Parts: sequence; structure tokens; C-alpha cells
Amino acid sequence: MLNAAINKEEVVGKQKLNSSLLYDLRMKYERATVTDFDGVASSMERTIDDHVAETGNIPPDRQLLLMGDVLDYVAENIEREALEREINSRTAEEWRKLEWEHVVRSEFSVMDMYDVVPESDWSQYRECKHRFCINVWKPRRKNQQYCDDRCRKSEEYSLKEYDRTSKMYANGTYLPVFAYKEVREKQEVLDYQKHERLFDPHILVRIQKKIELAPHEGAQPRDRDAEERKNRAHAIERDTKRAESVKSSAVVVTKVSPDYLTEKYGDYKLENERKRAEIFGIGRLNPPTKPR
Repeated sequence: MLNAAINKEEVVGKQKLNSSLLYDLRMKYERATVTDFDGVASSMERTIDDHVAETGNIPPDRQLLLMGDVLDYVAENIEREALEREINSRTAEEWRKLEWEHVVRSEFSVMDMYDVVPESDWSQYRECKHRFCINVWKPRRKNQQYCDDRCRKSEEYSLKEYDRTSKMYANGTYLPVFAYKEVREKQEVLDYQKHERLFDPHILVRIQKKIELAPHEGAQPRDRDAEERKNRAHAIERDTKRAESVKSSAVVVTKVSPDYLTEKYGDYKLENERKRAEIFGIGRLNPPTKPR
């Protein structure tokens, strides 16, 4: 009865096994709502007994392992159900404490600033507004609130999580789900198998070299003339826009007093300028030449 848990048939010894029965058992019991561990275990025992009575042998190891996975899944359901009840009863103060303890970024914190930055420069630094980041940094703009775009998006996500969890639990939380709920063991194994790969050390060395050389491959010599032309064109365009944006103003004409003209262009001024010209050889038709 139990010879049935693989989509394609496989040979174990000389006995051919079919997977439909074990597949049905997994579909029946590997569900988030199943928490009757004793009932599932009894059902597995009866299935094993039926298999022994029919074939005279215990089920193959692969099938026993699959049934063990089903029991692990049900045990996790029981734990997750208990955790869900505990989460639903948490007070707002308890959530705030967990949120305060949750830190996702701390590359350069306030304590780091105290250690390496002179006290006279502390006022130039600002704390990141993302509730789970404790970085401080020198803002490039007066209205800069986050150390980078990643923190800004994370804060937006935290606000959405609070709205979502407020509808589910007695009190909402800004925490991401992974901070207060564990991933299922089965899902964790699948994620590991999907994302983790083993490499020979020589392959890793070649990959690292390729990463380091990538920015320099196909690099062209710097064309300074083209850069200068581009900068000049940009400056002209900028000045043109600035001039177009300035409104023309009325021209104010002031009278020039006779005293000003006398002081600037009178006989005394002209005489002094003539003497200076003679001293420095300016205005002579034949200026003196250096002796040979």
C-alpha cells in the first residue's frame, strides 16, 4: 500500500515502488492548519503496519524519511500556532522594546563618532531617521533625513508593515516578519539549496579576479579636449538660462559734475600723466634703446 511517494518509479533492490500513496499522505497532512500530531503519527504507523503485512518488509528508508518530514511539519505547525497566540497578545510596549533591539545597519554609529571625530565636529553629523538604522553621517543636503536610499525605502516598508499588522494583531509592529517569526525548516533548506553553491578554490580565485578587472576592461583613454568642450557648452547654456531669467531694469542716468571732470581730466592731472609718460618712455616717437 505504501509503495508510492515519487512521481516516477524507482527500483529499490528488486522491488518496484510507486509514489501515489505517500504523495497523498503528504498532501493531506503537510498543511498549516494540521496540528493533531498524535493523529498523524497513528496514521503513519498504520500505513507502515499495512506495508509490512503486505510485503513482509519495512518501507524503504526514503519513504520513512518522507514520513518523518511530514511529522516535523506538523510539529512546526503546533509551535507556530502557539507563537501566533503569543504575538497576538503582545502589548504595544513589548513591540516597542523588540523594535528598539532590532538593528539592521550600524556601519558608523554615534559611539564610533565619539571615538574618531573631534567633539567640535559632532554637530555636523546627523542620525538616520530609519528606525532600525543607528548610523550617523554628514548630510549633503539640509533636508536629508536618511543615510541613503536603501534606508528611505526600508522606512516606507516599516510603515506599511505597521498598517498591515495593526489589522491582524491587537497591536501593530514596524518589524519585518522575519524578526519575530522563524522560517519553516523545509523552506530554509530549499532556500539554501537554491542560493548556495560550492566552488573549487581555483574557480573562486578566477571569479574574484574577474570582478576586480571588470571596471578596467575596455576602458578608453581620457579625452580631455572633449571634456573641456562639453564643460564649456554646459557653462554657456547655464549662463544663457540665467540671463534669460533676469528681468531687465530701468537705466538710471546721473549728471556728471564739472568738479569731477576737472579732477579727472584737468590740467594738473594731464600734466602728471605727461611726466609719468616721459619717465617711462611712453609717448616718445623714438624711445631710447639699450646700449650695445
